[in-house]
Amino acid sequence: MRHARYLSPTWSLSARKVSRKGKDAYRDAINAAGVTGLTVLKCDSAQSTAKIFGGKIPAAVDPALANHRIKRTLIQKLRKADNPFGLGIEGVLHWQKKMQSLPHGKQYVWKVASENGEEIIITMLPYLPDRIHTAKASLHDNTYARVHGVWKEWEVVIWDHRVDFRVTIGRIYSQHEKLEIFLKMWPGLFETIAHVTKCEVKIKFIDGEGLQAIILDGNKPQANALGAYLVGRNRPHLSGIHERNPKLILPNCVRTCIFHVHRKFSEMAKVVPDEPMGRIRKSLYLKTQVEVDDFVQWCKISEYKVVRDWIADKDSIPWFFPSINQFLSNMSEKDCVKQKKRKGEKEKERLPDESELAGTLSDVERPDLSQPLTPVPALRAAGPAEFQSTQHFQLDSSLEPRSPASSRLFWPDSDSEFLLLPGKLTEYLPYDE
Repeated sequence: MRHARYLSPTWSLSARKVSRKGKDAYRDAINAAGVTGLTVLKCDSAQSTAKIFGGKIPAAVDPALANHRIKRTLIQKLRKADNPFGLGIEGVLHWQKKMQSLPHGKQYVWKVASENGEEIIITMLPYLPDRIHTAKASLHDNTYARVHGVWKEWEVVIWDHRVDFRVTIGRIYSQHEKLEIFLKMWPGLFETIAHVTKCEVKIKFIDGEGLQAIILDGNKPQANALGAYLVGRNRPHLSGIHERNPKLILPNCVRTCIFHVHRKFSEMAKVVPDEPMGRIRKSLYLKTQVEVDDFVQWCKISEYKVVRDWIADKDSIPWFFPSINQFLSNMSEKDCVKQKKRKGEKEKERLPDESELAGTLSDVERPDLSQPLTPVPALRAAGPAEFQSTQHFQLDSSLEPRSPASSRLFWPDSDSEFLLLPGKLTEYLPYDE
């Protein structure tokens, strides 16, 4: 006697094959929701889907759409059609090639370099990098909370005094944080800005004008690679500086982000009592090399391992104390950009409202939001709703009111997931005045 095959309630009510009407309707729903980053759950729960299906769930219109596999296949086919070269480095190269045929003001992926299995992708919106030429300082930091997989995002930020907040002018993507990568990233960054803006970035201690300070997060390979770039870029006959050691040239312009310093001190304070921590915090205000040497020796014989480990690392970096202490820096007091204490406890971004931009950006500077820009593959991982957008560079309705440069793209995939994100106006690491 044959046993009857068990059919689940869902399967017993659903058709084995989706109808042409149901397939077309669900495709319309996919396109309305945006194939970038779309999942079956997101598509089914989208307001646009309910509107297309007359306020009903898709399965109520076509029983076959109760099968998630069918809907997932429809999404995957549309995604593949939208990205014939995939979401890997080949896809990025494809979009870069397409963008090269666009007007200068609509390009975004400016450089894709691959050597010995290491890829670097340099991206920036063309109307933002020009602001670095009037900035007093640039800030550089790797971000981790907004990326997925092996890719790391390196933000390039400046303080724009004209609109009185920080502006992310570019994003660079790589897979590792090591010296060899940063040795390519620094020249690539400044060369790309020069290409986009038709003007070389000036650094004050070298050129007599331009950036007074370059603020880093304390990453040693990042700083040492910058030193190598500065040595090659330096013009001794103009700057009067003949230093050829990459580590020793850094005190002329490098500052360490005070937020990162205080964050490390807060971690140490969990195991180090208040009195010794007080002396450690005062290292920011030491005025002579003798005081520094005395402090270093005190840390080396500390009874707390975390203090000994910390000073063992920092004592090997000749640029560290000059980068956190203006008395030890080669920069003048005027050029030593002061970093004020943060308001918040966490490192966050704040997108300015449209009202904050009113009167600060000219009509020439303000991008045209009426026309979507050409899409590129996105390399950012799943995140809050604000990371989800249409497949074009246009303002996401979930971000209104936001800055004109705050569009985000989101593109999930399996192992080869990257993220390319347009530069956006953002207050980065805000400090009190």
